[in-house]
Amino acid sequence: MARQRVIGLHSGRRRSMSALAIFGVVVVVVSACSGPEPTSDAPQSPALTSDVVVGGQISFSLESEPTSLNMYSTAGDTMSTSIITGPVLAQFMTVAPDGALIPDLLAGEPRLETTPTHKVFYELDEASVWADGSPVTADDVQFTLDQILNPANDIANRDGYNKVKDGRLVDVSDDKRSFAFEFSEPYGPWRYLFSAGQPVLKKAALEGQDFNTALNETIPFASGPFRVDSWNRGTELALVRNDGYRRDHTSYLDRVSFRFQDSPEAMSTSLASREVDVAYQVTRPELASLVADIAGIDVQITAGPIWEHLDFNLRNPLLQLAEVREALAYAIDRDAIVADVVQPLDPTATPLDNVFFMVDSGSYEPHWDIREPDKARVDELLAEAGFTKGPDGIYTRGIARLRLELLTTQDQMRTQTAELLTEQLGAVGIELDVQYRSRDELLDRIANCEYEIALYATRSSPDPATTDDAYRADSITCPGDEQNLAGFNSTAYRNIEVTELIRKADAELDARTRERLYQEVDKLIARDIPTLPLYQRATVLAYVDTLVGVDGNATRQGPTWNLGGWWRRPTE
Repeated sequence: MARQRVIGLHSGRRRSMSALAIFGVVVVVVSACSGPEPTSDAPQSPALTSDVVVGGQISFSLESEPTSLNMYSTAGDTMSTSIITGPVLAQFMTVAPDGALIPDLLAGEPRLETTPTHKVFYELDEASVWADGSPVTADDVQFTLDQILNPANDIANRDGYNKVKDGRLVDVSDDKRSFAFEFSEPYGPWRYLFSAGQPVLKKAALEGQDFNTALNETIPFASGPFRVDSWNRGTELALVRNDGYRRDHTSYLDRVSFRFQDSPEAMSTSLASREVDVAYQVTRPELASLVADIAGIDVQITAGPIWEHLDFNLRNPLLQLAEVREALAYAIDRDAIVADVVQPLDPTATPLDNVFFMVDSGSYEPHWDIREPDKARVDELLAEAGFTKGPDGIYTRGIARLRLELLTTQDQMRTQTAELLTEQLGAVGIELDVQYRSRDELLDRIANCEYEIALYATRSSPDPATTDDAYRADSITCPGDEQNLAGFNSTAYRNIEVTELIRKADAELDARTRERLYQEVDKLIARDIPTLPLYQRATVLAYVDTLVGVDGNATRQGPTWNLGGWWRRPTE
């Protein structure tokens, strides 16, 4: 039978079940934590010992194939791109499973100065070189920054980079190993620039090319322990050892082949036949039960960076009413949903009660547990809003029935969640019409505010600043005079106090103060209910038990964060 290591998704702290402990939740499980100052004392990969076997190859199954290998582009801003490109391209700092920031390209942690201006100083390690032996320099950093800031380039997110004064590096040393960013205004999450899955690119390889297409098919350079060897779309993408890698040791494995299987059933079959050695699922955790009876398979189950929620479109006349949104919150039994949907995988799971910090984060504070299911309170709220129950038990106001459409995609967890929501709301007199759509159509409808209620997921990030504009009044994506095409607020939520607190948090340099500000924002959002957090999705990493060094990372870095340290133990 497979050995399962459930790293308590909702344990409050990461739990190690063996020497290969794995982590827990959004960028800190940490994934979403900004709280304590990051540290950098975690090892990136095992030290070379007499036990390590160098050589060999593995096959790694992912649930989706990248569209592009350009991790900065809209098309490449995906988990699969991060998992594949992470071992190829180095960054300033890597996010470890426990949320610690570990110097990668840098010789040590950056140094912050706050007077007379906000300036951060960096020093590149002498061992940071490209595969051809040429050094990674400030020229490469400046080139990458230029591409991010170029309005002609399709960039997924420019936050933070657009605050570097004049878009230029300063205090560049003669050897171009040391330099600084001076910010036009204080920027709280400065630690994550060119880190957490955002690498430095090679100027000499990309200069003069169309940045929107140059990295769509391959990456012709490397600064990590692997390099891209080949990509046969629809079948396999292969990485091979980068023999020019000079930090610590290069990869122990010769080759890693990524294959793409969109169902946990296909992954399970491939693991059983040893067609693949590793399988990783973010959206369909039932992989864990499918491999439970397969001998020689280890499984790491962690609370992932993906959290499910309901969004309410406040442009809808019914959902504009605070009484209706609050009635929905009192009608929905999130504990029952978690019990049926998540606890079969993790018995310790609880509802998510914070939109900025995940349950296993050291910064987690529950603010959404202020309401428990209460049918009497639902009746009171809807009566206050002028609703009365019709003969069929559904509330009406005038000629309008309290009937709301729920848009979502059709996977096992969401289907199950939608069925429970329909039952729970129907029991109190609210009719829910569930409509299933493709992922692309759902996201398009959400971005254009063409929905009433949407059930979907958000991926947490190392710092709340990356996702906080979903609640800013100046970030509304809905068509109209106020539309912000670069925004992420698709609920049309407007609360000036929330917007101002978020701006204050984004500009705050003290991590503890920033955390307190975000907690205050979360309390206000919990009061207003433009969204309703439900639960974190689990990630499942299944692999043959002869593979050593696997240390799951549910942050954006993904499970390949330390791929250079993996090796295969000989079978007896």
